[in-house]
Amino acid sequence: VVIPYDKMKNPIAYISLGSIISDKSFYKKCLRALGGKAISVILNTGKVDPKTLGPIPDNIYAYSFVPQIDVLQHADGFLTHCGMNSVNEAICAGVPMVAMPFMNDQLENAAQIDMLKIGKRIHTFPSLTEIEKSIFEVIQNPLYRQRVQAMQSEALSSNTWDAAIK
Repeated sequence: VVIPYDKMKNPIAYISLGSIISDKSFYKKCLRALGGKAISVILNTGKVDPKTLGPIPDNIYAYSFVPQIDVLQHADGFLTHCGMNSVNEAICAGVPMVAMPFMNDQLENAAQIDMLKIGKRIHTFPSLTEIEKSIFEVIQNPLYRQRVQAMQSEALSSNTWDAAIK
């Protein structure tokens, strides 16, 4: 998939629920919450065909698969299900997160994201307002970016996981 970053206006938000969970109603909610707003959104719909979501606003780019590591290099904020791979990739890219966990380790990962101030935890089934406000908050509040970039620096300069997580 070729993502037209050159056509996007900043800031850019990336939304993904990972490879296991796909939630058509959540994706439709994202279209309503962020469509027409002063933000570009890359929406990874997983197993849901983007064509089944109805009209997609011009500022939203929906795909059933994206190269996540590449997308994170362009993103200013990341709404994630908090799977460990996604969290690690966001930290390594220096991208603050909106943490929306569903199950298992995602719950603890979200708690850590919130505690470390590298992102903000939201409800698993957020309202339209909560989606919009939380994405803009992690993008606009410099604290989140500063904190995640400090972790990024530490992670990329560390030779061991023990050193990186201290």
